[in-house]
Amino acid sequence: MYVKPSVPLSIGGVLDEAFRLYRRGFSKSWRLALCAQLVLAVPAVILRYQMKSAASAAGNPRAALAVFMSPAVWLPYLIIVLVAIGFYNALIVHLDGCANSNEQPARQSLASGFRLFPRTLLLFLVMSVMLIVAGVGMGLAVAIGKAISPVISAVAIVAILAAAIYVWGRAFLAHVALVVENAQVFRSIEISWTFIKDHWWRTATVYTVALFIAVVFYFVMGFLDGIVAWGLHDSFGAATVLTQLVAIAGGTVLMSFLPAVLLSMYYDLKLRKQGADLAGRVNTLAPQ
Repeated sequence: MYVKPSVPLSIGGVLDEAFRLYRRGFSKSWRLALCAQLVLAVPAVILRYQMKSAASAAGNPRAALAVFMSPAVWLPYLIIVLVAIGFYNALIVHLDGCANSNEQPARQSLASGFRLFPRTLLLFLVMSVMLIVAGVGMGLAVAIGKAISPVISAVAIVAILAAAIYVWGRAFLAHVALVVENAQVFRSIEISWTFIKDHWWRTATVYTVALFIAVVFYFVMGFLDGIVAWGLHDSFGAATVLTQLVAIAGGTVLMSFLPAVLLSMYYDLKLRKQGADLAGRVNTLAPQ
């Protein structure tokens, strides 16, 4: 039985809680994850067959480029990625319910996830604008470097990149805040910005470890996928089906893990913020 911590935890403690939450929620969240992986498999299969056709035109690099430029490839991917956002929201809703002893049926979690879809999309657009602004800034720095000094250009690029990473890190939990608190876009960014204050490196460390675990898992799944593809290289159809089944199985297993990590980080930082606020109020009321 998972019980949400009532006190702040160490970095290892946050990761332990993430694994506990993941195990607690997986018994039901796997259905949502499986549906999302099945949806994501559609454009992957389309791309695989398109690439096979391009491979037959050996020596024509434009053929391979045309595959990715074709609406038959990028349009399904775009649509499916948008749909996947709704599923991802649903996973956060479900795991948050598990953590707070308020589990929802998968159907209700899915409805909540897609209800938050427009707001989530707007949040992603806002975050994308931040990255675009940083990119434009680095482009200007390069132009200045050509006109004035390469040293000044290099310093400016490093400064802009560091600022962009810092700002992105402070807004890192905005998506979780949007779903968990049912917050509006800029309010969710404000919550993330406030919670991560003084805990930037801690947050980065926890998520880096979680990403390393996910990368190792996907590396193993990719290795298995390669073995299947090599063993069935004479049968393109069978290889496509089996490799997609491997990808779907792996994605289903792992898809709930990173949301569990993000939620555990969010709960821990929220406790720390509440504790800091309480300490501040006590100090204010204490006789001088």
